[in-house]
Amino acid sequence: MAEAVKPDYPCSMGDLYSIMETGWGNYKSKLASFTAFKGIYNAAYATTALAAVAAAKALPDDAARSATAETLRIQLVKTSKTCLLNFRMLKSYIETAFPDSDLWAIQFSAAGQDSFEAAGKEDWEKMESLLTSAKNYLTNNNALLLGVAPNLNMPAGFPATFTTTASTFSTQYGQFKAAMETSEATAAKVKANNACYKTFMGMMKDGQLIFANDFEAKKLFVFNTIWDMINPPQSGLKGVVKASGTNEPLGGAVLKIQKEGEVAITVITDDDGSYSARLSAGKFTVTVMATGFTSQTKTTELKSDGYHTMDFEMVV
Repeated sequence: MAEAVKPDYPCSMGDLYSIMETGWGNYKSKLASFTAFKGIYNAAYATTALAAVAAAKALPDDAARSATAETLRIQLVKTSKTCLLNFRMLKSYIETAFPDSDLWAIQFSAAGQDSFEAAGKEDWEKMESLLTSAKNYLTNNNALLLGVAPNLNMPAGFPATFTTTASTFSTQYGQFKAAMETSEATAAKVKANNACYKTFMGMMKDGQLIFANDFEAKKLFVFNTIWDMINPPQSGLKGVVKASGTNEPLGGAVLKIQKEGEVAITVITDDDGSYSARLSAGKFTVTVMATGFTSQTKTTELKSDGYHTMDFEMVV
């Protein structure tokens, strides 16, 4: 298994984008000093960097991909109903082509009947199997199913109609599977974030050199200073949820955070597995749940002294 892409940045995606946008704004306000320090630093440098940040931010997150997958699933259900109706029509043509009912079960099975029940329950692999068998059956038995005048049976255009609907289903199924494969898309978003972060931190490091003797200006180029400005420290929890062994970040994991004597709140992890929750001081029980993993529970006591880190490694 390939090693999961890990975020290089120490905060949530939302905070990262805000920090970088603020930092690049600070850069533009001090552009003359940066240009005097290095030739690469000009107005276009910030424009390019901010365009990359906007592109990374625009990449779909888990929620967007889930919505796409659900839309495609609804389309699949509609198309599958047509496919199943077409198969029932095929069975009727088979019954007419084989007057001896003792032969029907054999012929139905050859046409794909064994996959029919599961296909009707949204087992899309079984639907693919049924459609493949049925198309092959139509090809191999076309003349027999058509019949001969005056005993005509299946319409001549039925095989083409069946194949067209089957092809539509296969195309939609391929799109659905691609939408469901979130790990690659998640990796793409984290990689884009990492690239933006690397460029940003290079500029921030130089900013601290340029303004080494100007304390107030130097603060404009300290990551944690900007982070505290846009997300002031207070009581809370933050951390990362990942898979044990592979270290793959688990986006979409659900955390139930319950303060002693109060109703639990729900927090969902970002694509990079990170989460954060602002909380008042007190004792808390935190339970994490992720599909395919054993739930995990921890307890902690928070004081009004900033965010505490609580990471989770989930076991399959």
